[in-house]
Amino acid sequence: MKQDIIKQLQELLHGPLWLDEHFDKKLNSISEEDAFINPVQGMHSVAELLSHLNVWLRACMDRMTGIENSLKDNSPDDWKSNAQLKTDGWQVLKEEFYDLHDELIRLIETSDDAFFEQPYHSSAFTHKDILNGLIHHNAYHLGQMGLTIKFLKMR
Repeated sequence: MKQDIIKQLQELLHGPLWLDEHFDKKLNSISEEDAFINPVQGMHSVAELLSHLNVWLRACMDRMTGIENSLKDNSPDDWKSNAQLKTDGWQVLKEEFYDLHDELIRLIETSDDAFFEQPYHSSAFTHKDILNGLIHHNAYHLGQMGLTIKFLKMR
């Protein structure tokens, strides 16, 4: 189970996946300038999507390791504006994304089997459920990034 979760996370990051899309391919296909553009009104920029993934990765890891994290759906930290994100820049946002995944993989590698069955943050879900949910969340937003990038290239 542990190795399967790690494999899925790494394939979403670096490939190869049968769908031929992964974060390396998407994140390296656009410029810093384009990363902060909302190509259609109401559509998130790639930077906003990446930041959203980062804050949820951090929140889930904190909660799985007993660190208090008060992040909630649609809180101000959940969806930061492009103006806020530009202060750190595109490179920092990408580095944070990959660093968080490295940290998550280390957490998985160093956890015993009992960890995966523990309840997650006083909910009906287990840590295993949350890890699978993070994989689904990543894949979902990878698809959104693909659409955003497609619209950016149509300009």
